Amino acid sequence: KQFEERELELLVEQGKSNTEDLSCLPTVHVKDIPRSKEPVVVRDDSNNGVKTQWHEAPTNGLTYFRAVNTIENLPDELRELIPLFTDSIMRLGTKDTSMEQLEDLMKLKTGGMSVGYHSTPSPTDFQHATEGFIFAGMALDRNVPAMFDLLRKLIQETDFDSPEAGQRIRQL
Repeated sequence: KQFEERELELLVEQGKSNTEDLSCLPTVHVKDIPRSKEPVVVRDDSNNGVKTQWHEAPTNGLTYFRAVNTIENLPDELRELIPLFTDSIMRLGTKDTSMEQLEDLMKLKTGGMSVGYHSTPSPTDFQHATEGFIFAGMALDRNVPAMFDLLRKLIQETDFDSPEAGQRIRQL
């Protein structure tokens, strides 16, 4: 009986505010939407013959990095080994740093790093494509130098000659 009385009181109270004041809510009208999209600003640069493309955008203190190293005239028998090569870079370590230590540094200093195969078809010639390796990573702005140092280590110092390298590559 007590619950029924409280339910009736609640219904009466709710009935008092039958009309809602929608003016306090934010509203978006069609006129608020721009008729055209702002163009993406991309800046092309070249440093010592290396083409660079910059896309600067607000990312809340994060830097995203992608580098494509193109390869041309690669024989088919080597092209087949590209996935093995890119996996090896991320799994072998260097002469002075084990892969476990590198992974710990990546977790500590970056939001992730990767190495992979990259292929882009030509928009004007369907029989032509550009291919290469893509190196990517993201980090807080303050950790960008550490991310670049880790990428440099992986690219330049991967130890393909260590006694364990052959076994690790076979496991891939």
